[in-house]
This record gives sequence, C-alpha cells and structure tokens, in this order.
Amino acid sequence: MMVPVLGLLLLPCLAQAAGYRIDLGARPFRVEGPSYCVLVSMERPHQASRDEVVFRQGDRFCAWRRDGLHTRAGHRVRHWPLDATDGRSSLGEPSASPSLAGARRIGDNVYLLVRWQTRPGVATERLYEVNLSEGLPRPRLLGGFEGTSTAQEAVDDRLATVGERPTWIARRADGAWGVAFWEPGLGQVAFQQLGEGLELVVPVSDRIHLFVERTSYGTRLL
Repeated sequence: MMVPVLGLLLLPCLAQAAGYRIDLGARPFRVEGPSYCVLVSMERPHQASRDEVVFRQGDRFCAWRRDGLHTRAGHRVRHWPLDATDGRSSLGEPSASPSLAGARRIGDNVYLLVRWQTRPGVATERLYEVNLSEGLPRPRLLGGFEGTSTAQEAVDDRLATVGERPTWIARRADGAWGVAFWEPGLGQVAFQQLGEGLELVVPVSDRIHLFVERTSYGTRLL
C-alpha cells in the first residue's frame, strides 16, 4: 500500500512547534483533490477526554474502558486482561493498566491499538482484532511494531481506516516516522517511512493531518 505525501511549507522560524500558529487571515486554507475540496483550519479542534469506546453488533458488544477490554454477547460478559508480550520479544514489565491508542471498526471486526508504558518514557503497542460475529467476541493478537503511535491520552483516537486496513502514524526510536498498517497478506504490521524527526501531528480530520518535522538544519517542515 502506497500513501501519497504532499509537502506544504518550509518554515525556518517556526517557534515552539507545540504551540505554532500560522495566520492565514479570515479564511482557512484549501486542500483540493480530484474529487473533493476541504477547508482546513490551522487550529487543532478541542477534543474532550474520553473514558470509553464502544462498538455494537446486535446483542454483541466490544468496549474499551479505563480498566481494559470487555466483550459481551447477550448476558455473557467478559473482561480480557491483555499483556504486552507477543511471544517473540521480551518487553519488560508493562504497566498494570494499558491504554488505548486508537480503535476502528471495519466490517465485523474491531481493531484496537493497545499501548503499554514499559518503563518511564518508553512504550510499546500491539494491534488486536475482535470479531463481533463470534458467539462471544474475544481479542486476537495480530502483531506489534518496533515504533509507537503519537497517542497521548489514556483513551485516544489515533487509528484510521485506509484501504480497508487499520492504519496509524508511527515513529521509531531511530527518528524515522511514517504510516504503519496491518497487512493481511503478510500477516504482520507493515511500515512505510515518510520522513525523520517528527515533532508534532495535528489531526484535522480523518482525511487530513498536519505534520511538523525538524530538519537536519534546525528548521521545521510542515
């Protein structure tokens, strides 16, 4: 899967990326494609913190709450403790309560990107799938990736759907960043690098994100 990238502006004097602002007057700028036009504000919309995410199909539920993953079929309810070990790597001791980097439903399947703080400043993430058509839906571990998403909240929304695949912006410890996505044909999480030195991601909509990247010259690329 290839993801097109458009570089917009090089801003040598963009001060403090976490609080940047570009004054474009009274109008937002326009993003145009072959069949759409989107008006984009440079200000990140305020998003209230969420305590849970719930998906439903008939009498079957998949819910992520602060205490983790729950599924339900009729009167049967189960809480699923998840750990950060995928059987192939040793990740140290995960935190007692994993967080949710993002969740999306595609057809009968719910995809959850679960995040653990393995030690101060270091996190790991795993992608799970829950099939809502099963008698009692249960999580199935799909795999992990050597990088992490840009999630910050205990219940965040950093997972998107691109080409019927769960997809997210990820960065690696070596500074590379790009798009991570589940590749069913390979049975693993794949990664397409887009750049290096990602400092900030501003989700404007499901289709538009703004990226701030530091260059080797100390400037920032938007």
